[in-house]
Amino acid sequence: MIRTFAALAMTATLLSPVPLMAQDAAPQRYAVELQLIAGGKDLVVARTFITEGNPASLTLNADKDALEFNASIFTQQGDGADDMLVSEVNLVVNGEKVAAPRMTMKRGGTARYQVGTEGVDGVLVTVKPVP
Repeated sequence: MIRTFAALAMTATLLSPVPLMAQDAAPQRYAVELQLIAGGKDLVVARTFITEGNPASLTLNADKDALEFNASIFTQQGDGADDMLVSEVNLVVNGEKVAAPRMTMKRGGTARYQVGTEGVDGVLVTVKPVP
């Protein structure tokens, strides 16, 4: 009985029009890093991970401050743009939109958004592939 079942299973596998062992490659993951700096000191450093078409959200509450951070990445629409991605990030602190960069980058590349004085005050957002 067991041999008959094994033989039937093997025959079904061999006759299957779709290879059972073949799998699609996993989508590229990207790390989205956020850094808020005030007076030369890090107020917030956060990281989340996204893949194309799968947005991520992060909510932080500390003392009287509330921070909402949303990120998404998707293929740029247009002729010959398959290797280009668009990353959208929204940062809201205490109900006020602080930054909302929309960055275009090559698939597998890195995008960086910075506003303010580097290392002193400002917002830094980096989107980069995860190895």
